[in-house]
Amino acid sequence: MQDFANQLKLTRYSFFLQDYVGPIGFRMANAYPEMIDAIVFQNANDYGKDVPSAEIHILDAGHFALDQRADEIARLTKDFLDRQKR
Repeated sequence: MQDFANQLKLTRYSFFLQDYVGPIGFRMANAYPEMIDAIVFQNANDYGKDVPSAEIHILDAGHFALDQRADEIARLTKDFLDRQKR
């Protein structure tokens, strides 16, 4: 996957990980944390062993989590991004 990103000359990533793509995103985030702007998981497999320091929040929401929990998701995302700027 990194070779693909290199061919596109990508320097920053924002991932939306769903289903079985979760481990790919975890591994890329672990290998290149300086390139990650954001990661959004929806129904992705949790492979915490790949990124043990990952910050994971499990929300009681269905398929349309942003419709049901937009305020909470926005707060968690903003808090995370603010901490990355330090």
